[in-house]
Amino acid sequence: MKNREIISLAAVFLSGLFLLFGCNSETGSSYTETRHEELKTTYSLSGTVTVREIPSAGAKVEIDGASGYRKTVTDEYGHYTFSSLNPGTHIVSASGNGCTAETKKILINKSEMLNLNLGLPLTNRCFGGNSADSGYSCVAAEDGTILITGSTNSKFDKNTDIPSSKHESLDLWVLKIDPSKPQDRQIIYNRCFGGSEDEEGRSIASCPDGTILVTGYTNSPHEEGGDIPASKHSLNDMWVLKIDPSKPQEQQIIYNRCFGGSYDDEGKSIVSCPDGTFLVAGVTSSPEEPNTDIPESKHGHRDMWVLKIDPSKPHAQQIVYNRCFGGELAESACAVAYCNDGSFYVAGSTDSNIGDGDIPDSRHIGTDMWLLKVDPSKMPAEQITYNRCFGGNMADSANSMALADDGTVLLAGFTDSEAGDGGDSPGTKGQMDLWVLKIDTSQAAGNQILYNRSFGGESDEFAYSIAPGEKGTILVAGHTESAPKDGDIPESKKTGADMWIIKIDPAKQQLMYNRCFGGKGHDYGYSCFSGGNGTVTALGTTNSPQEQGTDIPPRYRGKDLWLMKIDTIKNTYTQTEK
Repeated sequence: MKNREIISLAAVFLSGLFLLFGCNSETGSSYTETRHEELKTTYSLSGTVTVREIPSAGAKVEIDGASGYRKTVTDEYGHYTFSSLNPGTHIVSASGNGCTAETKKILINKSEMLNLNLGLPLTNRCFGGNSADSGYSCVAAEDGTILITGSTNSKFDKNTDIPSSKHESLDLWVLKIDPSKPQDRQIIYNRCFGGSEDEEGRSIASCPDGTILVTGYTNSPHEEGGDIPASKHSLNDMWVLKIDPSKPQEQQIIYNRCFGGSYDDEGKSIVSCPDGTFLVAGVTSSPEEPNTDIPESKHGHRDMWVLKIDPSKPHAQQIVYNRCFGGELAESACAVAYCNDGSFYVAGSTDSNIGDGDIPDSRHIGTDMWLLKVDPSKMPAEQITYNRCFGGNMADSANSMALADDGTVLLAGFTDSEAGDGGDSPGTKGQMDLWVLKIDTSQAAGNQILYNRSFGGESDEFAYSIAPGEKGTILVAGHTESAPKDGDIPESKKTGADMWIIKIDPAKQQLMYNRCFGGKGHDYGYSCFSGGNGTVTALGTTNSPQEQGTDIPPRYRGKDLWLMKIDTIKNTYTQTEK
């Protein structure tokens, strides 16, 4: 073999070796970098956790939950860092410090920065015992705490929330909650009121002096060992209590009176007036008879009933206003609201016919929403200064009413009527829909309805509470039985019936917040109010078990009272209405 051929073969052999070990002069550098990148299989993730742009020290940050559980806490500057993360999609969540958690999904294919923002403090707590307990009304107290009323059928048990003041059967239940305190110290007032039969609290109000007004009904007789006063009549009576929680228990009831007649009567709404009196609205099925509280204005089967009470006067003079509103069939009041000029609004429903008693010409078919404005200083024939029904060709009813900051009236309930039948109903998407109206009673009839929208899906939806929010927005609490993403129903809908909270901007025709809360049972929202800064406090009931993937907090047995404080700004999305 010639030397030239030997040299050529040697060059080919060496070139192959260089290729094999990544060392040839043309490709060695890039190949080494490629191998280096293949071996670098983990990355880092870091960032800052804040609450409204303020660093949140001590917040818990987790990656991938139970499937690949890693966690850390933020330092004094709100910073966190994870190292050695595998490439791919990861779920990162931040929580703690009593705030609303935030969860984000991130694709990791290099070292990343991810900032997380916690919401305002969130309350999510059940109150109850070993049986059925319900919350129907909540308001903000003068000191910023939350007042609640409802009912409990549970027995006293020191390991539950049921107090030793519990009686034999279903009791009216009053709680005062401070959600800013640790959970074991949040209940700052807790008392049951009742007797040997059934009682429930339907509405609660805060007075400027720190006392509490409550109304509902009682079916118990006046007897030793109970709280029922001697003014009790027969069957169910409207029951009104004024409570001073700062006093010893035996001195806390500073006003206690039943109002009623020979049949069933119930208080549905109570408000405090500036002069120390209070307005109570509800329903009476009792006839006008001697030795009862039923006025001569009583009509047919069942009437709206409004009383104004001055507790400072002698017993016989305490009722300073007393009137029924209705026709020959069935009416009921759901809410009363005091106006600065001494008049009041009362809202509810009517089944009676046009021209029958107090029923106006605007009456439709089936059951209608009914709104009245009343000036009690005028003669009876002139007291009703506004009187209108809202409805359609089927069943429609108001379950809640509130006054907006601009003096307009907010109504919420349900509609089962069709659109375009000559009525006021916007129609439904299936069966009964949640219905929201904003009314300017100072305008001509054709211009009074400023906002009119139903919300729902294929099944039933109801609104039970309406409240004004910030900047003209409207807050609504109720429930939905429709499926997720059916009509207006959000993806957060679980199974059965869910508590449903919405926030509306009627000026922009936008649904600003839309979320369901619940589990695998039945969950309802009965009351709500604005807490400022975009928050809403909601009260209701749940019988769902606490399970992963639901909104249910630790709870007791049966059915529990359920209280939440929600940050609607933190979780806001904007959806332009159709």
